[in-house]
Amino acid sequence: KIVPAPELYDRSPQNFHEWWLKTKVWVVTTHATATDREKAVAVFSHLEGPRADCYAQVHLDECMATNAWPTWADLQTEIVNFFLLGNNQEWARSQLLCLRQGPFQRIDDFLAQFQALKVQSTCPNEYAKDLLERAVQQKVLEQVYMRGLPRDTWEQVVAVVHTVGRAQELFLINTATPTRYFSTNSYMSSSSTPLGSGAPMDIGATITHPQCGKGIQCYNCQGFGHISCKC
Repeated sequence: KIVPAPELYDRSPQNFHEWWLKTKVWVVTTHATATDREKAVAVFSHLEGPRADCYAQVHLDECMATNAWPTWADLQTEIVNFFLLGNNQEWARSQLLCLRQGPFQRIDDFLAQFQALKVQSTCPNEYAKDLLERAVQQKVLEQVYMRGLPRDTWEQVVAVVHTVGRAQELFLINTATPTRYFSTNSYMSSSSTPLGSGAPMDIGATITHPQCGKGIQCYNCQGFGHISCKC
C-alpha cells in the first residue's frame, strides 16, 4: 500500500528512501504499461500533506498548462531532490537545536559533530554562534566570558571554545591523581588478584588491621573493600 505523505517520514533520510521505494513499486505494479503522463498524474494525485500537496498542485498545473510531462526517470530524480533535501535539512536543524556537549565528550568530537550539523542544516553563522554557546559545557563558556575572549564572528567563537575546552581537558589529564585514576577500574581482593593486575591502594595509607582476605583497606575509616575516595 502506498504511503502518500512524505511528511510521515520527515527528518529521516532512511525512512524517506523506504517511502519512495514503496511508491515506485506501487507505480510499477499498477501502472506498468502507463505513459509518462499517466505515471506523473498517479504520483502527483496521491501525494498528501501541506508541503507535498502544494508541490503536487503546482507541478500538475504547470504540466497541464504546457502539456509537457516529465519522463518517469526525470520525475524520480525530481522527487528525490525535492523531498530528501528537505528531510536532511529539517532533521539536521532539529538535531542542532537540541545538541548539548556531554559531560565526558571531548571538545574536538563535539565541535566536529556541531559543525557537521551546521553545514547539513545550512544554519547561518550568526545563529550558529548563539547555538554553539548554548550547547557547549557551562564551564567552558564561563571561562570564555571571564577571560573576555573575542566572540564577534563564528570563526572566533569556534576557536575560543576549542582553545578553552582543550585546555580544561589537558588540565584534568595532568592533575588526575593515581587514586582517582585507579578508582575508575574494577579490582579484586588481594587473595585472588592475578599477576600484573594488582589491586590499587591509597598512596600513604596506613594499614592498622590485618586484611585477612577482606580486600583493600580504607585509611579514612579503616574499613575493608574500598578506598578513601569511595568512603
